[in-house]
Amino acid sequence: MSPGPIKKLIYSPLLHCLTTGIALLWLVAEPEPPQQISISQQQVKDLKIQWQQKTGHWPDNSQTQTLVHASIENEILFQEGLDHGLDQLPAVQARLQKLGSFLKLADEPAAQIKEAQLLGLVQTDPVARQHIISSMQEVLTAENPIVEPEQTDIESYYQSNLEQYKKPSLFKVSQVFFSDQGQSSKERAIQFLKSPADTVEQSIRMGDAFFSGHQFPLMSEQQIAKRLGSGFAEQLENMQPGSWTGPVQSVYGWHAVIVHQKKESEYKPLSEVKEQIVTALMRESRTLMISKKIEEFKEDYQVTIDQPASLEVTSINLTTQETGL
Repeated sequence: MSPGPIKKLIYSPLLHCLTTGIALLWLVAEPEPPQQISISQQQVKDLKIQWQQKTGHWPDNSQTQTLVHASIENEILFQEGLDHGLDQLPAVQARLQKLGSFLKLADEPAAQIKEAQLLGLVQTDPVARQHIISSMQEVLTAENPIVEPEQTDIESYYQSNLEQYKKPSLFKVSQVFFSDQGQSSKERAIQFLKSPADTVEQSIRMGDAFFSGHQFPLMSEQQIAKRLGSGFAEQLENMQPGSWTGPVQSVYGWHAVIVHQKKESEYKPLSEVKEQIVTALMRESRTLMISKKIEEFKEDYQVTIDQPASLEVTSINLTTQETGL
């Protein structure tokens, strides 16, 4: 008795090939699950503490959000760096070997590296992590070269940041010093101003010795402030050149001051600062490019931030678990 049509179909090689192909197609089509990144409450607190140590004050909500997002972006760059095999870079391997030696994980360098890797030190050591993050940024820069800005962009940047390229006013000054902060020193300065000597040199001898000198060449307000204090230097701008002025108080005592020459502030020409501007513009372009690449990478990540409701996160593919800090 010949097998029926159903039995023939079940044992058919064609059917086997077809079902195998469908299964393979299903496996290929199944999307990879996103990589998980979790930012814990303790990590948020640590970021705040680091900010306080650097700035001297506790970060507000906006600053905290910035810190958290920067931490997420660094973690993404780190993970992408691992995917690129950047943990095999000589600098990273040398760091792991140093850690392995310090922790006495093994005797031989190769074994020290292997044991350090098994302990996950590449993930937890900040130096190794920073090597990988920085190297990943360099990889992105190499893959997406930054071109030099056009002349019109350079000129636009120059005009928009003109105050940044302003040279300070310069003052050539002589001063007669009357030591001590007391009223008697101030009275001496007043008496001098009523009848100064015929020459600056003679006038200086009518006062007291001063360790920083009595005559200064053309110097900026900031440079003079380093010698006599900011309170003294700030008054120079309003002094009329060529005549004795005072009494002016400094951190050391009282002074009679004469401005011999004032060179007004001026802007540095574009030709003088062009290279600075090119560097700044290329740095901005590089930062923007890396930010865009990170946004693309975020499609492959699911980030969970364990945080209070007051810290809102709106980036793509980010989720939050609201808990009290």
